[in-house]
Amino acid sequence: MTLIAAIKDARGNVHMVGDSSAIYGEGDVVRGIRKDHKVFIKSQYGIGYSGSFRTGEIIQHIWQPPKYTGRVPIERFMRTTLIESIRKAIEKGKGEISPMLFALDGHILNVQEDYHIGESIDPYEAIGSGEQFALGGLHSLQATNLSARTKLLKVAEAAEYHSNQVMGPFHIIKVEKL
Repeated sequence: MTLIAAIKDARGNVHMVGDSSAIYGEGDVVRGIRKDHKVFIKSQYGIGYSGSFRTGEIIQHIWQPPKYTGRVPIERFMRTTLIESIRKAIEKGKGEISPMLFALDGHILNVQEDYHIGESIDPYEAIGSGEQFALGGLHSLQATNLSARTKLLKVAEAAEYHSNQVMGPFHIIKVEKL
């Protein structure tokens, strides 16, 4: 699998980290390090994906992101317009939905395999095989004065140490609050 983790900073910006491991075939064996990144920015969105690399390709190259204008509550927008656009793109690209994190206007949205979108009450979120390591680390670092970037690197390194399915190099993006 992988590690995708995101955290909000004091200004409401979202920072997201992704690892570079690639797991193929049976046995969940890491077979390589990917050149492409599992976290990227597209339009207003920061996106990180776990699971299917095809899903990432579809979201990065086929999906036409809807523009969020703030005219409707973000909860309604993400559960209707956003998720419907993702579903259509994945069907068009003949892919399968995989867990993803989306950053939009200071929100961290967790998209699951049944197209459910959730948002945690915590200012951080994680998916992938390193999820539990990252969530524990982000919780324990929450009260520190470390930068969001430093917190993400620390939890990514901890997940890499404890999980044979998480590997650097790690890539970090920042999505500014609208």
